[in-house]
Parts: sequence; structure tokens; C-alpha cells
Amino acid sequence: MKAEAAAPLIVLAIAAAGWLGFTGIAVSRAVLPPESAGLMLAAFPLHADDDEIFAAVVEAGGQAVRRTWFPGAWVVASDDAGFAGRLKAAGAWGAFGQAPVGMPELGGCAVVSVESNRVRNMRLNP
Repeated sequence: MKAEAAAPLIVLAIAAAGWLGFTGIAVSRAVLPPESAGLMLAAFPLHADDDEIFAAVVEAGGQAVRRTWFPGAWVVASDDAGFAGRLKAAGAWGAFGQAPVGMPELGGCAVVSVESNRVRNMRLNP
């Protein structure tokens, strides 16, 4: 491969490595300590179905707010201290708060309600 042809691949590889590094830092800073409560994003194993996830959230003393378009990721809430730790004990991979990169809402664009298309497809009856 000629040097001219390899240059775009090198630039792409550097950009991808930078993006992955930035994403890793942002995610690690969004991890909540076990004693946390409130609104959070809970990540569950990809093989877990909605019933298993819902049961785990209820077992941890919280309520499911909405699914996201990521498999196994739910926005959940509880006012009881220690909710994030109980979620992990119930099978969640982790609990995450606001991303520290200026995203306007919990999870930013990654947390889009699966109900958003339903609103667009609804018809109002007079």
C-alpha cells in the first residue's frame, strides 16, 4: 500500500482511538456510587428481557421510567439511598448518572424513549 493511500486510514484510526478514549472517560465519570438514589440509567446484560429487567428494578426498590433504544438500558428512579448498589446486586451491570459532557438530559441522545414514534403515529379524534 502506498503512503498516500494509507494516510486516510491512519487519520481514521487516530480519530476512532480518540473518540473511544473520550467515550471511555465520559462513561467512567458517569458511574454512580452504590449509595446513589434518584433518576439514573441502568445497564443490564444484553440477554435480559424486559420482564427480567423490570423485576430487577422493582426488587431494588425502584420504578422503571422508560426503555431506551439500547438493549438492556433503562431509565429508572428511586428516592431511597443505596438504589444504585441494589440495582447492581439485582443484576445490573451498572448505574449511570448525567454524562459530564454537557448533554442536556440523562444520557443525552442515547436515551430516546421507544414511545417517541407512537406519539407521531397517533391520530386525534374530534
